Amino acid sequence: MHIGLFTQNYLRGGLDTFLIELINNWPNKEDNITLFCNEQHPGIKYLSSNIKNKNFKLFKYNFLFYSSFIDSKKSKTTLLKKLFNIFFYSTLIVH
Repeated sequence: MHIGLFTQNYLRGGLDTFLIELINNWPNKEDNITLFCNEQHPGIKYLSSNIKNKNFKLFKYNFLFYSSFIDSKKSKTTLLKKLFNIFFYSTLIVH
């Protein structure tokens, strides 16, 4: 069976430990497990180096979510955040 797990995470910690334990101790060793994880996740190297399941694949994606823009350490400019908020909410209202 093919199992896909999706995560959108911006902090290293508890979820990483949970995923490592879940995947390493998966009951059916024949299942293929793919973890979809955002490239911005600071724990992505920790995940890949600690998951030992031979049928595990890590798929890194880079997709701009609204929360990733607002929470990004690279976008601390208040003006950009305000402009993005105006655009984002006006787009929601129009559609």
